[in-house]
Amino acid sequence: MRKILCASGVLIVFCVGLFIKDAEAIPVFARKYRTTCATCHAPFPKLSAFGETFRLNGFKIPGGADEVYVKQEPLSLGAEAYKQIFPNSIWPSSLPGIPPVSFNVIGDVLVDPTGTHKNSTEFDFQNEIDIHAAGTFGEHLSFWTEVVFTPVSPANSEVSAVTTNGAWLMYQDICPEFFGTNHFNIKAGDLGHLEISLPNIRWDNSYQANNYLYASDLNLSTEPGFQINGFDKSWRYALGITKSDFNNSERDYHAQVDFKIGGLGFNGSGGQTEEGGLKTSPAGYWRDDSIMFGGFWYRSYDTNTNTNTTNAFDRFGGDIRWSCGDFSLAGGFTRGLRNDFLIPSLFSPSFPELGPPPSTPLPANVQALFPTLLINENIWTVDAQYFVYPWLVPYARYELVDVTNAEGLNRNRLVMGVTALVIANVRVNLEGRFYFQNQPLNLPGVDSSTIDSNQVDLRLQFAF
Repeated sequence: MRKILCASGVLIVFCVGLFIKDAEAIPVFARKYRTTCATCHAPFPKLSAFGETFRLNGFKIPGGADEVYVKQEPLSLGAEAYKQIFPNSIWPSSLPGIPPVSFNVIGDVLVDPTGTHKNSTEFDFQNEIDIHAAGTFGEHLSFWTEVVFTPVSPANSEVSAVTTNGAWLMYQDICPEFFGTNHFNIKAGDLGHLEISLPNIRWDNSYQANNYLYASDLNLSTEPGFQINGFDKSWRYALGITKSDFNNSERDYHAQVDFKIGGLGFNGSGGQTEEGGLKTSPAGYWRDDSIMFGGFWYRSYDTNTNTNTTNAFDRFGGDIRWSCGDFSLAGGFTRGLRNDFLIPSLFSPSFPELGPPPSTPLPANVQALFPTLLINENIWTVDAQYFVYPWLVPYARYELVDVTNAEGLNRNRLVMGVTALVIANVRVNLEGRFYFQNQPLNLPGVDSSTIDSNQVDLRLQFAF
């Protein structure tokens, strides 16, 4: 009876959910290796333990077994013999045999049950259509890029903008005889999707519709720059320098480290192969009995042109994830500063000199006359998921934001939902977010449309 009810629920959601946002799954690898999306995803776009190993290894099967499983022959760019006469020849390499391109589409039906915003129900079709390309150039180079097509509005499907959401090139396994295998790699391009975040509660590695508050509040986003990274069985690290996220002449810096006990090693150790294909982990495709713990640090600088002073903004945190059988539980803490325009007298008695708040929203030129408030935030995150079936995963997340110098901005909310695979590359998601405490809505001088409220999101995602 439980199976019939679950299947019926998914069918209903699918029938009403034929609406189409961006995704991080790359089906090009399913074609390259002639394997299912479940080889690397649990479920897509979230990476499984094997998918994480595949990513760290520069989009190659770890352990030197890549050539055994490739089903699409690459295009050779020079004979292997050219290596023997280098530098009197161009170093040989290869291109993917066919264009390594994948399409990812998501659409949402958004329902505001409290009527906070103007539209209580919004059909957000074709919010974004993304084109991803990823793969390898020979033995040591890997690449990734994304192009985003954004419609004019949810009511108008005409494309208003085409942007690159990220691109990078990485040289893998430099001087292994000196540093160790995969201990020293160099990446150039847009960084932040993977490394400027909690390592085990990553905002880019989730099938949940709502972004993590720690990522959005602390402006943890991608910036162009350079990075060194490396990994072994039980550890991985990344160190980088990027363009300022405040668009000034300063440089930002970030670091991330992660450790793992048990399960599939970051370098693929502990994995198994079987005749006819890959066995993605000793326990099963989504199972990875392990404990992972790590942390990150990110520093950026904001220069006040009026006073010619520069402020450093540090954002840092740590997390831990425990996986056992079909269940996974994670917890994380993040602390940092963000620089917002606010009218502090609305939120704290510490700024009485600003006088009473205005009765209407302030124009931008007037906002510039007010001092900004450095908001100091402590953010707690707890995240859990459980595989009922290989295709059905309920999940829940609790987040608490403690603003130490502006109590009126404190928030805490619950995000709950269920994701279900219709087939391996088509997924439906039903998710609700519910605030127990939220920053004030409809206050003078504050645009309420920029503030989250309770919401139910019905989503369809597919990739091909």
